[in-house]
Amino acid sequence: MGKKQKKGIMLLILLLFLPNPVQKVFAAPMYTTVPCQDKAVYLIFSAGYENGNTGTILDILKNNDVSAAFFLTGSYIERNSSLVRRMKKEHHIVGNHSYSHNDFTSCTTAAAYSEISRCAEAMKRCTGYSMDPFFCPPSEESNAANLDVASSMGYTNIGPGIRIRDYLVNDQPAVSDVIRRFTSVYPGAVLLMHTVSSADTQALDTIIKTLKSGGWRFGVLTELTDKRGKVRVKVKDKIYNGKAISVRAGTNNKKGRVHYLFQDRKKKELKKAPIKAGVYYVTAFMNRSHGYSAAVSERVRFRIRRAKQEVRCFIKSKIYDGKKIVLKKKTIRGTKRGSLAYYDCSTGKKISAPRNPGSYRLVITKPPTNNYYSFKKTLRFHIRKKTEKIQVCVSSKEYDGRPVRPVIITKNKKAKLKLSYYDMEGNVIAAPVQPGKYSLEVISQEDTYYKAAKSKRISFEIMPSEDHEDKIIFKEENFL
Repeated sequence: MGKKQKKGIMLLILLLFLPNPVQKVFAAPMYTTVPCQDKAVYLIFSAGYENGNTGTILDILKNNDVSAAFFLTGSYIERNSSLVRRMKKEHHIVGNHSYSHNDFTSCTTAAAYSEISRCAEAMKRCTGYSMDPFFCPPSEESNAANLDVASSMGYTNIGPGIRIRDYLVNDQPAVSDVIRRFTSVYPGAVLLMHTVSSADTQALDTIIKTLKSGGWRFGVLTELTDKRGKVRVKVKDKIYNGKAISVRAGTNNKKGRVHYLFQDRKKKELKKAPIKAGVYYVTAFMNRSHGYSAAVSERVRFRIRRAKQEVRCFIKSKIYDGKKIVLKKKTIRGTKRGSLAYYDCSTGKKISAPRNPGSYRLVITKPPTNNYYSFKKTLRFHIRKKTEKIQVCVSSKEYDGRPVRPVIITKNKKAKLKLSYYDMEGNVIAAPVQPGKYSLEVISQEDTYYKAAKSKRISFEIMPSEDHEDKIIFKEENFL
């Protein structure tokens, strides 16, 4: 035997021997409003007998994805067990409404205990389901002692917060009046309807759609018995990296599902977690589940900061080859847009991509974006002049009265060459003609593309010929 059943039996024995059976023992409350933190209403139906409307009501609730609570008498359950089983299969609450709809404002506590017990027994016997732990007294009225009895048996007492005189089958209110009454609600309101009412049945679909369009949700009575859910958002500022912000939530319901509402700086709702840089807000919502109530966290502000653009660029100084300089550039992080500007270091003027020798600088810039700061980087490079190589070939020869003719090979076909002849004593002389030993050095002048260069000093000899000796002897003889 459970603790609640023992408590109920002890209460019943106590009440039987009290001189005033109506005296309050526990002063159990009857909830006509459910404490909630959002725009929620709670729909309940009372049924003492079937009037042909319950199937339609269940269809409307299913089509609108709404859960309700049906408070049924034991006699109703025995006669309409298939409808009751459908209520349970479609996730509605089936509460206790006494067995025979006795007057709980005047009946004894013993009679109240019997009515509630028999109704619960009929539920288990006819449907195989246990009665949900909620009790709504017949005619939604009861004295305090009988409410205490229900509470001692483990039930939570429920009463109407908003109602209309709809239980007289032959004196139904206008459908427009029903709609007007049940759409004028407040947070936590318990809306009581009767399954026997044709006006309620006709108005139900319109009432549900009207409330939902106004931002109201239809809660379930088990929120009264839930532990209070708690949820807290954990989010850190970060630097933009092209990925959505990572958010975690701490809850006291380990099995609860949490979803997040993201808003921008202007509190405009976002469809998904933000990626771009900016200021945002996040709120966590935990659905009611596993014995915990729904919960909403505080709104937390966070920021995704702009990132620095990163560009890997490399430009190598080179020797003049007549081609444009080559820039190797790769954007690691940042926008692909940007500009390149070349400047001549000697004049400071902006130029096109250089080809000719000189000192230059390249300025790479990228504009700022929503996600990146601006980027600027300067690279310095040089295009060096070519080094001239001079090859000189001078063959020794016999005297012929003419200067030597050296063979000079250079890379620069337009080079300006200077030929320097030297005698044996190292004196600079004109191109030699007379026999003797000499040397030759060729110097190229610096120009736009080539550096100045000097060849190796090449030695050569002009040897006297036989004719030359005869002429010298002849001159000497004449002199004598």
